[in-house]
Amino acid sequence: TGKEKIVADNIVLAIAKQLEIDAKNKKQVAHNIALAKSKQKNIDTINAKTVADNIVLAITKQIEIDAKKEKIVADNIILAQAKSDEEISTRDKLLKEYKENFKFIFNSSSDILFDVDLVANKIILSDAYEKELGYKITSNMTPEKNWLSHIHPDDKEVVMETHRKRLASEDREWKFSYRFLRADNSVVNILSSGIILRKADGKAYRMIGSLHDISKETVLEERLEQEIRLKEKQIADAMEEAKETERMEIGKELHDNVNQLLGVSKLYLDMAKQGGKDSEMYLSRSSEYTLTAIEEIRKLTKGLTTDIIKNLGLCEAIDNVARDTMEVNPVRISCSLDSFMEHSVKDKFKLNVFRIVQEQLNNILKHAKATEVTISLSQNKTSILLTISDNGVGFDTSKKRKGIGVANIKSRAASYKGTADFVSQPGKGCVLTVRFPVTDLLQK
Repeated sequence: TGKEKIVADNIVLAIAKQLEIDAKNKKQVAHNIALAKSKQKNIDTINAKTVADNIVLAITKQIEIDAKKEKIVADNIILAQAKSDEEISTRDKLLKEYKENFKFIFNSSSDILFDVDLVANKIILSDAYEKELGYKITSNMTPEKNWLSHIHPDDKEVVMETHRKRLASEDREWKFSYRFLRADNSVVNILSSGIILRKADGKAYRMIGSLHDISKETVLEERLEQEIRLKEKQIADAMEEAKETERMEIGKELHDNVNQLLGVSKLYLDMAKQGGKDSEMYLSRSSEYTLTAIEEIRKLTKGLTTDIIKNLGLCEAIDNVARDTMEVNPVRISCSLDSFMEHSVKDKFKLNVFRIVQEQLNNILKHAKATEVTISLSQNKTSILLTISDNGVGFDTSKKRKGIGVANIKSRAASYKGTADFVSQPGKGCVLTVRFPVTDLLQK
């Protein structure tokens, strides 16, 4: 029909338009796709170029940075090398100066200095070895066996044994003396001393020390020892002579005084036995002489006994002997003893001082013709001082005096490490000063 035909045409037309539209759309889509692809390609190309440029730029910058770092490193290396060279040069210079100074000190000593390498068995010696002992050495070195061969044959075994014991022990120091032979075969006494260097396990690997010539000291010590022995003999002889003189004085006193008194006493007693009107008088006289003899014996024994010091003390004993001396001699004796601390010293020492006082008073009474005598005994922290002065005739101290009084006083002073000095001139009296060090005198 007509309507159906129109509808059909419209449908065909619509389809045709739709197809045309679809075709246009497809074409547009294809065009858009092609355009998009083209743009994307251009974008990718541009991006790729940018990335490449960035990579190139980054690499270039990194190369520049690396180059700068390498230059800095190279500069630092050069600078460090320069500093190292300078430090090495300075160190070498200081080391050279140190070695020169050490060598100078090592070889300028009058002692023989040595450095023993116990591993290599070699000894480095200072120039003094050749100068003092006469042995020629090369570069200041000598084998240990050469050294040992110069030790005195009588000392070699002892020295080597001592050497072995030192090394085997834990000792780090040593000092001992022995005899050594010079090149001319003369003998020198040396004192060897030094230190031993050891590893962590204690094994010795090196010894450093010195050899000191003590020949002169040894001679002086021997001479001093001889003088000491001689002085001791003189002191012993003086003391023995003093004892003998004391015995003679006692014998003389007994013979000339006590025996005479007892003889007279016996004579009166014998006369009294005969009876008569004078018997009582004879007995009285005999008794008087007997008592006098007893008193003389008492005085004699008082001077000998040591109990006087223990019973009375030194100061009281000196006062007593001064008082007894004044009773029978025209002399005035003054004593100053207050500053002496008697309780602080030993009895034997006090007896020694008392004997010196007795000896000097005896000398004054025999030779000085003095009318005034002063005895002073004092003490301080370091010394004890005894002074005995008189106004007698004096004497010339430069001339040797006869008798043993002075020598006996000096020997008694020396027995306690003291000194006794006499100051005198003819006509000007005499002053005896005895000084003792307090050491070893105090009571313990």
